[in-house]
Amino acid sequence: MIKDFALRTKWEQGSLSTRDLYVFPLPASIGLTTDLDDGLRITAVVEKSPAAVAGLAVGDELVSINRQPLVSLADIQWALNTSPLDGKLAVQVKRDGKPLEKSVTVSGQWKKADVAWRESSWPVLRRGLKIEPLPAAERKSRGIEDGKLAFVVKGLFGKEEHPAKKAGLRQEDVIVAMDGKSEDLSESDFLVALRLNHGPKDAVKFTVLRGKERQELTIPMW
Repeated sequence: MIKDFALRTKWEQGSLSTRDLYVFPLPASIGLTTDLDDGLRITAVVEKSPAAVAGLAVGDELVSINRQPLVSLADIQWALNTSPLDGKLAVQVKRDGKPLEKSVTVSGQWKKADVAWRESSWPVLRRGLKIEPLPAAERKSRGIEDGKLAFVVKGLFGKEEHPAKKAGLRQEDVIVAMDGKSEDLSESDFLVALRLNHGPKDAVKFTVLRGKERQELTIPMW
């Protein structure tokens, strides 16, 4: 909870960034799947991923990343979290019982991940707004094209009446645009964009479908 409050404070101060949100990446961020039991044995490598290009293979056992010894999946996440966005990761593995050194090249937003499921999304990103992707059948019945934004509001929670509710947002409204942009986003990307593009003194503009009626709502950030 202390970290959640720290993230909220950074947003209020205008210093929140993706580096604060995309933390402790899983091995999948470099193209690896590891054994669920020991967390270190590689069970799958995504074709053309950084791990595949580096020559890591199914059956390899991860030993260290950037000289960080690995005992569990949590150690892998820690090592990846402290790694730079652009550069090379020194990865040591055991293959057929023999030590092997590999260099994994990473760049760009390789640490980007789904943050919508994290508990921290509630106090930091959602702040009482519960949304879900509109089911495909309902998208079609409402005439919403594939590739277009469509989130249905499932709840507006808080100790007091939610500011978005005061501004006119209602449960079961379907958000089809944010600040005039209607391109489809994952729930994670929607929540991140909501906070990174709007400060505490800003307002966000939602275009919503309420039944067959389209409405434009300006909602002070909460």
